[in-house]
Amino acid sequence: IGGAAVAIGDGILVIGDHVAEVARVYARVGTAWNSVADVTPVSGSGIEFGRSVATRNGVVVIGSIDEGNVIAVDCDTAACSAGTSLKPPYGISGFGNLVAVDADADGNSVVVVSGVFADGDRKFAAVYSRDAGAWSEPAILFPDNDYEHAEFGHSGIAVRGDVIVVS
Repeated sequence: IGGAAVAIGDGILVIGDHVAEVARVYARVGTAWNSVADVTPVSGSGIEFGRSVATRNGVVVIGSIDEGNVIAVDCDTAACSAGTSLKPPYGISGFGNLVAVDADADGNSVVVVSGVFADGDRKFAAVYSRDAGAWSEPAILFPDNDYEHAEFGHSGIAVRGDVIVVS
């Protein structure tokens, strides 16, 4: 299995293969890892779909460098739900190069996605939340000054609870 990205947590393993444009999801049952699903872009054509992956408490997020091809799915040891596409907030040239997720046992989730405006210079992080099954419109995080736009969200993003880190 080839892959550009990998995430593991709570008995779920996700391997993103951006060349094949698929994310392979496995679940641990006992001592074995069983194939659960191959997740593909909702629109049918991603640009490097599977470039980034994240998982927490059964919520799997798969990113790409395409407009609107960040997918969130719920997975357990037997199957994954149909994917929900998290749409970028503005005209974006790169969205989903990095993804992060935090989820509680009730399925309430926070997803952070890095992005680049169409001008190629200004970067941001979009924050989506899910409560009672519905995803919110994203809140947008920007760096404190123009100097930081060059690398903002380029190296890493993380979320746990009410803390979001973008570097």
